[in-house]
Amino acid sequence: MNSSQDYEAKLKTIKISEHPPAAPSPSRIEGTPDTSKPCSRDGDKDQLSQGPQTPTLPPSNDIEAALLRPTGTHMKYQFQEGSANFFCKIFYAEQFDALRTNCGCDEHYIQSLSRCLKWDSSGGKSKSAFLKTLDNRLVLKQMSRNEMDAFVKLAPFYFEYMSQAFFHELPTVLAKILGFYQIGSKNPVTGKTMKMDVLVMENLFYERKTTRIFDLKGSMRNRHVQSTGKENEVLLDENLVECMISNLSLANLQSFTNRLCLSVSIRRES
Repeated sequence: MNSSQDYEAKLKTIKISEHPPAAPSPSRIEGTPDTSKPCSRDGDKDQLSQGPQTPTLPPSNDIEAALLRPTGTHMKYQFQEGSANFFCKIFYAEQFDALRTNCGCDEHYIQSLSRCLKWDSSGGKSKSAFLKTLDNRLVLKQMSRNEMDAFVKLAPFYFEYMSQAFFHELPTVLAKILGFYQIGSKNPVTGKTMKMDVLVMENLFYERKTTRIFDLKGSMRNRHVQSTGKENEVLLDENLVECMISNLSLANLQSFTNRLCLSVSIRRES
């Protein structure tokens, strides 16, 4: 059995056996790390990642039930190519699988990830490495150690929030995070090693024609750039406010409602 088949088999086992009761106990799948304690970058055990403590409505379907699981299964796979050893660790396998299924991108996900190129994005200050799939569907961002540790702990809150957006009409403008991985390689012959934590997100610009692009943080401090009018330039929060004010006279009721929804979502999600 290859890694893909093993992953699908274990994921199926989780779906069958792990419909969460009121107080689920941690489980362990043979060949995978302890599901109750997400591993850190160095393989140490973190504290238990707890989900949201506020009461939520009972899940209406299997996808919502998977998103609301308070703990996650992390799977690690290793393989060899020539003299090099490679590994891929999959975080929160069931939750992300449910999220991708609900977004309708599960069928082409692996095929998209198989072909990526480095992407020189503009506008960000984190200096993180970015990749984009050749079919333009997905964007990959390299995570720092602090970002990685924070996301592993906060992921249950993200899944709960997205379940509210999917099934309970909570407005959101978040770009959907579709997967989180730690990948690496080691070649004992050449001595070269590589380890990278990667976040996979939807590309909001896939099959869309844009006139303006904004990088929004929900802040008005140092969030303005001088517009050059160049194609694909990235504007900031204060630029958006300026555009909204300048176009206010042209706004009808529908556009006003959309802007209000956008404003509320940005404030809540910043």
